[in-house]
Amino acid sequence: MTAKQLVEIAEEHIEREDKALLESNKFLFTDTNAITTYLFSLYYHGKADPKLKEMAENCVKRYDLIFVCGDDIAYDDTRDRSGDINRKSMQKQKIAYLCEHKIPFIVLRGNLKERIKEVEKILSKFEKY
Repeated sequence: MTAKQLVEIAEEHIEREDKALLESNKFLFTDTNAITTYLFSLYYHGKADPKLKEMAENCVKRYDLIFVCGDDIAYDDTRDRSGDINRKSMQKQKIAYLCEHKIPFIVLRGNLKERIKEVEKILSKFEKY
C-alpha cells in the first residue's frame, strides 16, 4: 500500500463517518480513524504524507470520546493482518500518540460483555461539552 493510498483510505473513512453521522441516532462508533492510518503509514513507509498527518491531528477536534480496545482478547490472525507482535506494537504507538497529543481516551479491557457494559456505563453519564 502506497503512502498516497493511505491518504485516500483516511479520506474515505472521514467521508463515511460524515455520512453515517447524519444517519446516526445518538452515538456513532468508528473502528479506525486517521490516527490509525497515519501510524500505519509510519510503520510501512517510515513517513506520512503531510495531508494524512493533518487529518490525524484533526482527530483532536473530531471525536468526543475515544475508546481504545485493550489487547487482552485473543488475537484473530487473518491474512490481512500483520501478526500479534505488530498488534501490540501498534497499540503502544496509538496510546503514545494519544498521550502526546493530549487526546483523552479510555482503554477497554475484559471480555466482550465486560467491554460493552463499561461503554454503556460511560455513555449513560456522558454529556457533550
